[in-house]
Amino acid sequence: MVENPTMKKSVLVALGLSLAANLALGVLLWRRAPSVHGSAPMTVGPGQAVGNQTTKSGAAPRVSKDDGASATGPRSLATLLAAARSDDDLRALIATLRAAGFPANVIRAMVNEALKARFAAGEPKMPFWQRINAPAELVAAGQALERERRELFEELLGADAAPSATMAAAQRAARYGELSDEKLNAVVRIERDYNEVRISALSTGGPNVISRIGDSMDRERLLEAELMADLAGVLGPEELEAYALRNSQSARKVMTQSAGIAVTAEEFAALYRLQKEFDSAHPMVVGGDDMAAILKRVEGQQALNEKIRPLLTEDRFYRYLESADSSYARLARFTAQQPGVSPATSYKVYQLQQELERALRPKVQNGAPAGRPVMPDIKPYSDRLEALLGPSVAAAYKRTPFGRLFALPPQPK
Repeated sequence: MVENPTMKKSVLVALGLSLAANLALGVLLWRRAPSVHGSAPMTVGPGQAVGNQTTKSGAAPRVSKDDGASATGPRSLATLLAAARSDDDLRALIATLRAAGFPANVIRAMVNEALKARFAAGEPKMPFWQRINAPAELVAAGQALERERRELFEELLGADAAPSATMAAAQRAARYGELSDEKLNAVVRIERDYNEVRISALSTGGPNVISRIGDSMDRERLLEAELMADLAGVLGPEELEAYALRNSQSARKVMTQSAGIAVTAEEFAALYRLQKEFDSAHPMVVGGDDMAAILKRVEGQQALNEKIRPLLTEDRFYRYLESADSSYARLARFTAQQPGVSPATSYKVYQLQQELERALRPKVQNGAPAGRPVMPDIKPYSDRLEALLGPSVAAAYKRTPFGRLFALPPQPK
């Protein structure tokens, strides 16, 4: 399933805000401040404040009582929240809380809880065994319900419900850099539309796993291109490039590949540019028969490795390569278990194996092998392998599935 960053963000924000709401409610009840009866707003006298603040005269603030309070005492905010069933009830609750000086994040949490309770009954029901791959009609119904809830949430709270108001500062900087509130809100709305398309597409995939993976990759490339085109209508060229540096598929690859090492902002930007260039020239091929494209990508990866090498120190380069190149990663896992084999030696073995694979590779024309391949003499490659690893380690490597090339029998003459 494609990750829905907006949904994840909403869950985390709602959780934090719910905790804040409970804390504020506890403080309010502890101070025995009377609550509200019906939908009349809570009032605070001139010069007074709510909470731990004091009046201008230094005395504790006094919240005026609602004349319509019941004989058993004023209702708590929790009761008022539970009673807010209609849109007008929620508007009155929001006005009450704002007049009382409650922070916007607490009000958002309370409104979110009220809407969550209201919309819960309409959520699509499905057997637990369908939750991984839900039927398309249920996915569509869930999306429509969430869209309705979000639109009502934004209509009730106005600017306080905008992404620029709800997003944590650290998350905002990491995802969107220094965008203005107006541009950030526009970008998030565009992202929401594309995330809905992704989720809908996943729910309508076919049964063939390989086909679905290939289709998904093609779809992601197309969606990202269309997303960037739409964002270009909102962002300037530099802002768009800064967005891609943080959110594009190429950027996410570099984030994953550099997770185990420390890189500077300049190094990350350089790695991203190289990865972006590689991804544009060599799109991933899954389950296809375009042999020329597959071989071209393999060779492109080797060229990319050599461009990355001078950007990083040797130790970081080898560790980065373990995440970036699956062929090197397999070899590195083997040599890590062999005493005395350094990462530098592992990389030389990797280069030797790539050289042998090129020699064994059939000539390709128009995506298909051209003519009968001629088997090269394997012994010189095997001798060089032993010189790098030593006889015993080389023999062990030849017994691995990916090292067997060095043990191919000689071609009959």
